[in-house]
Amino acid sequence: MTVLHAVEIPANHRSLESADGSRVAIEGEPGGERLRVRDRHGALIFDYDPDSGRATLSVPGDLSLATEGTLDLAAARGVCVTSPGPVAFHSSTVVSAGVSHEGRFSGMRAVPQMLGLSGRRLDVTADEARLAVTRSELLGERAHATVERVKVTATRIETVAERAIQRFKNVYEHVDELKQQRLGRLRALVRGAIDLRGASATVIAEREVKIDGERIHLG
Repeated sequence: MTVLHAVEIPANHRSLESADGSRVAIEGEPGGERLRVRDRHGALIFDYDPDSGRATLSVPGDLSLATEGTLDLAAARGVCVTSPGPVAFHSSTVVSAGVSHEGRFSGMRAVPQMLGLSGRRLDVTADEARLAVTRSELLGERAHATVERVKVTATRIETVAERAIQRFKNVYEHVDELKQQRLGRLRALVRGAIDLRGASATVIAEREVKIDGERIHLG
């Protein structure tokens, strides 16, 4: 990388040239002049347009910025990073990015062994998604899901709720061994028929048993 030192161009000189052929010059006609720096092959490295206030740095090879202190980049109208190759940010302590406006903040913060996302709303859109975690915990006031099909495979499922309301059109359950329920009370309201089938049936009550119907068939 060519190192350019600050130079003062005399008023009667339109260009200065180094020993290797690199050149800094004022090009263009009066009223449309531009300050340009070219390498020894004539390739444009630096271009400054005083009319628009725009400066362009073009490096044919690699460009490295190194400082023993803090590097600050400040832009009044935005920062854009574009590359056909990979873009990487690395830090041994913290990598963060955030947006703050009128007391509202959304951001990302990465520290060793933890990645945090914060914001009033989080939108994720993908054709396919896979989440692999050892342990997970979901905390929130409300959750709403609309999906066409759900399949859950687990060794054990435990649900704890103060109140649960379920609505289905059809429910099919297949239990290979045992289904056990411990209830304070049981009430089943069925508009149609009730059909119970099994190899054997046992009904045990500590007190009375009532069977009421228009017709009762036994045997």
